[in-house]
Amino acid sequence: MKELKEKIRESTERDGGPQVGSMALISVLLRSFTIQASWNYERLLGLGFLFSMMPGLRKISSDEDSLRNSASRHLELFNSHPYLTSYALGSSLKLEEECSGSGDVNEEAIRRWKKALLSPLGSLGDSLFWKSFRPLCGVLGVLLSLLLGWIGPIIYLITYNSLHLYVRTRGVFHSYAKGTESMTEFSRSLYRRFPKWFEGMICVLMGSLLVLLYKGTAYLPPSSGTGEFFLLLVPVFWVLNRYFSPRFLLYATSIVVTVSVVLWELLIV
Repeated sequence: MKELKEKIRESTERDGGPQVGSMALISVLLRSFTIQASWNYERLLGLGFLFSMMPGLRKISSDEDSLRNSASRHLELFNSHPYLTSYALGSSLKLEEECSGSGDVNEEAIRRWKKALLSPLGSLGDSLFWKSFRPLCGVLGVLLSLLLGWIGPIIYLITYNSLHLYVRTRGVFHSYAKGTESMTEFSRSLYRRFPKWFEGMICVLMGSLLVLLYKGTAYLPPSSGTGEFFLLLVPVFWVLNRYFSPRFLLYATSIVVTVSVVLWELLIV
């Protein structure tokens, strides 16, 4: 990989800059939102990956034959997290540009690069978004809906999509500008800490949500110490988080709260 990076840097300096313009990269970004629309068991995200890359490939390819050859390479099997796939899109376009310009990067290097990104981008995206950030935003949305009404879902959408759209946009533009070097940012410990921070925030919000749901009922009368109840729930969820995923805790808590309130209303009240 170090040799590949050196070749890309030397070739970019020799050829006088990028070939793919900002408008083509914007088209790649917009198309990346549909990357899962053509998911299939044969190539997984392969067809959506090619569809997203086409505006850039058209800028790079000198004729129809070269465009056809480039398209066939990216029609192969590919699978990763749909948000972080934008990093694969941008860096693959940079490799295609070097492959068509100077020949220092060959077709096999592009295939190896894409295969090398499958597991890292997939595992990081699953840990960062599906396991921690989306459940965090879900609990936050429910909590704010109880406090603020219809504003809660709007805050949920803004909070979640702020990180989602940032990752997609940065993935395409930053990875195209830096090429294979763009992956070095994921080696920082910050990306490993984010999921843990999000999971800790879930524990706090879940404790707050239970206090809010039970306040004023027989489970937690208004005269009782709600602060002590909250301080008890936070470490409980923190311990449970070590053995169960945040998504499981969210669903389990929702079921327990719903069943307990319904039974209280039907059998006791």
